[in-house]
Amino acid sequence: MKEDKSVPVFSILMCVYNQTDLLDHAILSVQNQQEMSWELLILDNSDSNRDVTWGILEQYAVNDSRIHVFRNSRNEGWAKGTAWLMDHVSGMYLSFLAADDFLLPDALGGVKQCIEQEAPDIVWVGNGFYQYGPNGIVEAGDSVLPHRIVLAGRKASNIKCIMDNTFYNSMFHYEKVSFLRKCGIDFYDPFYGDCVGMTKAMAEANKMLILDQKVYGLVANTSQTRGKYFWDGIQYIFVPQWNCIKDAYKRDAYFSFQEARFCAIAVLRGITRELEALLGGAVCMDKEMNPTERDSNERWMQAKTILQHPVIQGLIQLYGRFEYESVILELFSGKFMEQYGMQDWLGLLLDLAGKLPDIEYAEAIRRFTKILTHEENTGMMGMGMFLQYVNTLSDPQRAEQLDSIQKILQIYGDWKELFACKVYSEFCRECTLEGQNRIELAAFCKYILEN
Repeated sequence: MKEDKSVPVFSILMCVYNQTDLLDHAILSVQNQQEMSWELLILDNSDSNRDVTWGILEQYAVNDSRIHVFRNSRNEGWAKGTAWLMDHVSGMYLSFLAADDFLLPDALGGVKQCIEQEAPDIVWVGNGFYQYGPNGIVEAGDSVLPHRIVLAGRKASNIKCIMDNTFYNSMFHYEKVSFLRKCGIDFYDPFYGDCVGMTKAMAEANKMLILDQKVYGLVANTSQTRGKYFWDGIQYIFVPQWNCIKDAYKRDAYFSFQEARFCAIAVLRGITRELEALLGGAVCMDKEMNPTERDSNERWMQAKTILQHPVIQGLIQLYGRFEYESVILELFSGKFMEQYGMQDWLGLLLDLAGKLPDIEYAEAIRRFTKILTHEENTGMMGMGMFLQYVNTLSDPQRAEQLDSIQKILQIYGDWKELFACKVYSEFCRECTLEGQNRIELAAFCKYILEN
């Protein structure tokens, strides 16, 4: 890569929201880099303490011409703020630095060396995890590979490698600006935030590099979005994230059951964390990251909407229905049970799960029938628990309840057949799978039908 001295190698973006404690530390970590070819673009989203924060930013901009500061009249969040700042960057590679995080010493030098050697679309970097307290910033662990990995070729397989080896759902990695613009990725619409934006980027990149260097310092306990819940995030975060992964497989005309399952589990873990925040009473935020008040009933309904979503049901089938149902039952147990939901399918399922050992088997089958044939339970959540329960019954007990059991099995069989046909036709309609790839897809559909 031949460097244009008039163009900075790095454009580093920062959004500030009512944050001053670690702001100086964050900005100084950029200014103290040995690599000098950078610009720092900062958008102030503050809606309180505005003059103090803005005064700090203005002073840095006056003293360093590489620092450019902008001001919002209201908070629009870092995702929308990043999209706005991207229209003002002039560097070749872009990264995001949170106002409470920092770059490690000579971080940019190591990244620049990779860029000069490989010219990748993305450099995935290692990071350290830190805690901020009375004793300052203290390291609490890290995520960094022992060796570099260059990824080119099949994009679908690259996604699995990235998810397996990096802290992938974060924007502190380094992406070629021309690549992001070509793919229409601005981290707000339609590829929202780090989860979707970075997944879309890795699904489109022709060449990536995982750097064996700790570059970014993430101060975990000061994050202003950690532990929050993004309201309706299923629509603009998790469904688009999975679609980006699925589309990469279609473009490659490739299918691997094990790789797809790995990625599905990774996405579902993110959904599980969101559900835990939702049910745990976390502050709910809108798409612009402003608080939105939601009561317990609304949270319960939101949780059901997530579990009923057809894309989530597909991910659960990839994960393993029985395994994920146990995660969900444990997560939901006792949440709002006394106030809400006791008569809907999810409330009935959770109530049954807690009492199953003490309920007479005929009554248990009756309750299972009501839950699994409920018109809102479109994904038949509880089927794993039902099959496990039926296996504990004696032959006479199963014979006595045969009609009800067969009714449920028939409905589940129809559901699985429709799902398998949809997956198969979707891949065969939109791409031409041949050889081992077609065998893998057929094996996956067989797995669906037999489990």
